Formats: sequence, structure tokens, C-alpha cells
Amino acid sequence: MGKHCDCQLCKCSKHHKHNHDTKSKKDQTFISVSVGNGTNKNTDTKYDNYDYIICGGGTAGCTVAEIISRNPKNRVLVLELGDRYDDNPIIKTSGAVSESDDFAEFFYQNAQQKQLKIPQNLRFQYTTGRLLGGGSSINGQQFVNPTDFIMNQWVKLTGDPIWNASNALSNFKEMTTFHGKPPSSAHGTNGPLGQRIEGKSEVNPIITIFANALSEVATYELGVNVPKIKDYNEMTPASRIGTFERWQLFENADGTRSSASNAFLTHKTVSRNNVDLVHKSNVIKVLFRENRAVGVLYNIEGQAITVFARKKVIVSMGIYSAALLMRSGIGDKSHLKSQHIPVVFNNPNVGLHLVNHQVTSATFGEGPSLPSNIIDRAAGDLYGGGGFLPTPNKRHKSSSSSSSSEPSPRRLQVIGIPLSNGIEPSNYIMATLDNQPQSTGFVRLQSNDPYRIVLSSDMIFSNPIDLETYKNYYKKIVLGMHKNRHFPYVLQSPTPEVISDDSPGGALEQFIGSTLSHAHHWTGSCRMGKSSKNSVCDGKGRVFGVSNLMVIDVSASPKQSDGNTAAPAFLIGYILGKEILAGRI
Repeated sequence: MGKHCDCQLCKCSKHHKHNHDTKSKKDQTFISVSVGNGTNKNTDTKYDNYDYIICGGGTAGCTVAEIISRNPKNRVLVLELGDRYDDNPIIKTSGAVSESDDFAEFFYQNAQQKQLKIPQNLRFQYTTGRLLGGGSSINGQQFVNPTDFIMNQWVKLTGDPIWNASNALSNFKEMTTFHGKPPSSAHGTNGPLGQRIEGKSEVNPIITIFANALSEVATYELGVNVPKIKDYNEMTPASRIGTFERWQLFENADGTRSSASNAFLTHKTVSRNNVDLVHKSNVIKVLFRENRAVGVLYNIEGQAITVFARKKVIVSMGIYSAALLMRSGIGDKSHLKSQHIPVVFNNPNVGLHLVNHQVTSATFGEGPSLPSNIIDRAAGDLYGGGGFLPTPNKRHKSSSSSSSSEPSPRRLQVIGIPLSNGIEPSNYIMATLDNQPQSTGFVRLQSNDPYRIVLSSDMIFSNPIDLETYKNYYKKIVLGMHKNRHFPYVLQSPTPEVISDDSPGGALEQFIGSTLSHAHHWTGSCRMGKSSKNSVCDGKGRVFGVSNLMVIDVSASPKQSDGNTAAPAFLIGYILGKEILAGRI
């Protein structure tokens, strides 16, 4: 105890005891631990070290915490900045939570960097969930598995077969229960995570018309068969491309939200003797002894607390995971030195390769052929059908399906939104995501102050192909829907005249730039791969250059998913949690 020690632990906190045998139960610290309902459990009690410390109780963090704590010998600590809001009506009710109305209570913010190639100098709100369950507690609930094409890319990029499409689908089925009649056999029956088809038992007729028209227009304009499909989550080549009437949602049987907090890190899970959950805790940095992660320093109510991990420190903070690694000394050495942070391992990939789905929307107004009974029945659905389309940047090989040709990958995700109250004129919104953008951005620290928000930018349209994708989408798909004789709506915004001005800097580019938003689907900033030459973690989430440190969240995706990112976030937490539980990591 009196021996001089020069390791990082002894410089981090006055609460740290100088016994560095992390396997010894004598190495303890005083902490205040709270369970999921916000009440304190064993406050100011002496605690042994934990086996696993999970930094972040979001989608993947809650999932992995539940799985590895199934072994009662694994002592698990979850540190979460937010609180539990499972029973809050705003969270519990189906639908996305509003940033503008509920920011202070449920969201956390990054600093904004001006987006490239957008004339209007657009700046996005870089917000994420600050509550238990993370994005799964506030998102729009669309359950979209990555396609077989994406999972094959994950295997290729990581060299790890655990990410193959067959294994991914098997794990999705294992973790879910489909409420109601499933559209195919690709769904679970006994998992903790709820899944169901949205809407009422009877499909709104205007949604059927929309899905049929979108199929017809896309097939004609893109030169490839874009059929009506029953289940876009089958993870087969045939389910990559197509239109449909109903979205699959993260929902319980009664239509309430199913999230990581109420499906995995439940009150029952937190009541396990080997699980502790600390709310309102801000993780400052990971602690190392040489290059081995041995614990974390976090702050709660102004008190700096040091806790230790015998086996692993798991970072599960989404877009903030890269920032925590950098604050802990893992990142580009020049950037770390500029922030006066000691370098533990030089890896310039930390915070790079950030990818996000951008969203553009076209508005259609009521046409003369729209029946009034359809207007009256349009209300009550969260969404109004949709489709997954291939790239609009080329004419595809054939307009007919062929068993001998490889189906095209997904590029565009079209979400239909009928708007009507039965009194005012009806509108139909087509919100469209570019699910495979080529532009990549970054996450960077503004200072070494852990309480200063990080700097992020998607670098939108830094690759010009992404802007061309949206321009071609408007010229082919949106204008095609306007001209389609079966779709009883007329294009209002942008007008056909705006779409026709597709010159550089013209009216169409101005419209896209002024109306663009984003989907909060950040991935890639801690991506998995084969080496630190181009990645942050290996195929099992283990951070390169150090030991006992993992990133388990969607930021570790080696390639952006071609759909909403909640499902792959659950998948990463579920698969890697099982790998840890089985002792393979």
C-alpha cells in the first residue's frame, strides 16, 4: 500500500485504493447503486470488483447486460446517464418521441458541424436517447433486419462467421416473440422482445393503392422487378427489394413499445443479486494498467467514483463510444495530444467512418380522383406502407425476376405517411432514406473536458454520388408517382418544375438541401474489422491495441445496415452477449 505506483489508476481519483490485485475481493470502493425503479440498493455499501462493467444502458447495453448476468457468477454493473421511463405515457405509447417537445427529459446532444455540399449551411440536431433503453425507448419502432447482403459483408469485413445471415436470423428469432400471425417463418415465438405488424386489423385501402403504385413505378423506372412482398425481414435475396402495406414494429401484444429496457434490462433482471444499475452516472474514462482495461471512472451527483472490472469493460454508448475511447487514450495520437490526453493506443480510425441515414420528403396533395371514404379512413395508422428500392442511379439489367441473377442490394427506404383527419384535405408524405450512403463523417472531441459535448458531422454529400441518388430518386420515383394513374394524389412539394431543374446548384438541389433531415442512425465510428489499419475492434468487438475492452453497440457495425439500425443494435448485443456467456470471449 505504501509502495509508490505510477500507473494510470493512481492518477485518476482520490477514491481509488492502491491495491491493484483486481482479482482480490479486498480491492473495493464505495459506490451508490440504484436499481431500475430509481430506489437505492445498498447505498454506501462496500462493493467487491465487478466482472463486467457496461458503460451505457442503451439498446445493445441492456441486451448484453441481461445475457451475461444469466450466469449468477458474473457480477455486472451497468452505468447509464439517464433514468428508466418505461411507464411514462410518452415513451410507452407507440411512435417516435419528439425532440422538440421532450428534449430536456429524454435526449442528449452533440455539437453540430456544418454539413458539406448543402447550400443552406444546414446544421442537424445530433441528439440521442438519454434514458434506459437508449434509442429503442424513443425511436419510431420500425423493426428492419439487415439483409443477407449486409450480413455477408459483415463476415467479409471482419473475417468472423458469427455474423453470417443464417446465424443472424436464428438469433433474431430467438430474441423475439411475434404477436399475431407472422408473415413468414422468419419470426420468433418465445423471445423477450415484442414484434408485431402495425395498424388495425384491416388495411387502409389507400395504403394498398400506394404500395401497388410504388411497385409499378419502381419496376418501370428502374428496370428491375420491384414486387409486392409479404415479409421484408426474411433475410433472403428475394426479400431485399419490394413494396409492402404494413411495417413491422417493436411492439408488445397490446401495441405498446417493446424496448431494450422493458424486454431485457427489466426490473426482474436488475433484481438479480449479481446485477447493479447506476442511473444518472456519467462515465468519464476507461482506466488502464499498461494496456489492459481494469475499470472506469464515472461521476454521479458531483462525486468521482472508481470501479474495477475483473474480466471486461464494455463500452455501449452508441455515437458516444468513440468519444469515450478517445477520452481514455485510444484514438488518433495527434488529436489526443492536441487535447492533452495521454495516448494508450494510437488508432486513427476511432471516430472516423461515421455513417448516417439522411431523410428527404416529398408531399402529395389530394387529387380529384381521391374517394372521400378513403380520406375518412386514412387516420389511425403510424405509417402508410413503404418499400425498399435498389439504387436509382442506373438502369438495372432486367425488369423481370430471374432465379439465375443476383438480386440488387437495397439502397432506398421509402416510408409512406398518409395524413388526414377526415375534414381537411388529405396529404400523403413519401419520406425516403438513403440506406447506403457513400459519404462518411467523424466524431471528435472539442476538449479533454468530459462534460463538453463532442463534435460530430456526417459530411453529407462529400461523396457526390449521394446527392445524385436523391436527385435521381425525385426524377424517377417521385415524379413517376405523380404521373401514375392509380395513385390519387398530385405532387405539391417539390413541384414537377423544381424536379426538372436538376442542374448543379439548381432548384432540385436547393430543395433537397433545404428539406434534408437525418434518421439518428449513426454507425461505423468504432467499426469492427480485421485490424487496426482500418478498424477499431475485431469481429467480436474487442478493441485493438488493448485487452479486456470491448465495444458492443451499433457503432461497431462494419458496414451500415440497409434499414433502421435498432435491429442490428439488438443483434450485436445479443450475439456478443452469448459469446461472452459461453466463455468464447
